[in-house]
Amino acid sequence: MRHRGAMMDLLFSGAASVFLAMTLAKLFHLRWARRLPALRDLPAAPDADPVRCSVVLAARDEEARVSGTIRRLLGQTGVLVEVIVADDRSTDRTREILDGLAAEDPRLRVRRVDTLPDGWLGKCHACHLGAGMATGEWLLFTDADCWLKPDVVERALRLAARERVEHFTLTPGVAPETLPAQAWHLAFLVSLANWFSGVNRDKPKAYLGMDAFNLIRAATYRDCGGYEALRLTVVDDLKLGLLVRRAGKRTRAFIGGDDVTERTSDTLFDDRPIILADGKVTITASQRGFRAFLGTAKLLGLV
Repeated sequence: MRHRGAMMDLLFSGAASVFLAMTLAKLFHLRWARRLPALRDLPAAPDADPVRCSVVLAARDEEARVSGTIRRLLGQTGVLVEVIVADDRSTDRTREILDGLAAEDPRLRVRRVDTLPDGWLGKCHACHLGAGMATGEWLLFTDADCWLKPDVVERALRLAARERVEHFTLTPGVAPETLPAQAWHLAFLVSLANWFSGVNRDKPKAYLGMDAFNLIRAATYRDCGGYEALRLTVVDDLKLGLLVRRAGKRTRAFIGGDDVTERTSDTLFDDRPIILADGKVTITASQRGFRAFLGTAKLLGLV
């Protein structure tokens, strides 16, 4: 019995030591996971002209959210913005909504995609076409369900200029801020702590990119191969960061929080029942959100 008790004490002490070491490591890396500074803390260069930024996004069956997304993009302040949407074979009212918005504001251009060429994934192909239409000095790749605060692009560009980097990415916040959504968001940020630490300290093998806000200098995008090099890539946002690193360029990553909110959580993190097609299984949307998080973590190699 004494021998068994000693073994249990040893196992417990070992597990506690490992847990403590992992916690301390995460806390160390979290020092480099920061929020984007306010505009007042990011002074512009004297006599600097507004930067021209092309926002590129793919949209497929986004009639519920795309109008709010586009209006917020067109409402960005302090930058010369153009918005390019590749309508990727939508079957709902997405194209109708986009055409109406384009008639109101010429800064919005819409490219219709009717067929997907061999050797491409839909989103990668749509982003490739959109980027080919861009005229800005910088390209911002975002999602049709992400809503941006009015000054976030200007703040990101000012910080990129201050840090002298060619790529800038923000993690998305979640909306609405329900308890399951906040739990998912916290777990997601903690899982990315060492990624933040690596890119923000310019570690040679570190890279990161988030589909909610992937801002890249246009020349760098073309030099590193862009979406032409990501034709069949599932985690294209992350791998865009890898292309930047391989090209010898630098990235900065910050926590988006409420500056960049992902509206998919409107359905992922409530508790409304979801009846599957066979009518036999019922799950809640928050369970679906948890499964989505696990799937993302597996793709990133985190679990």
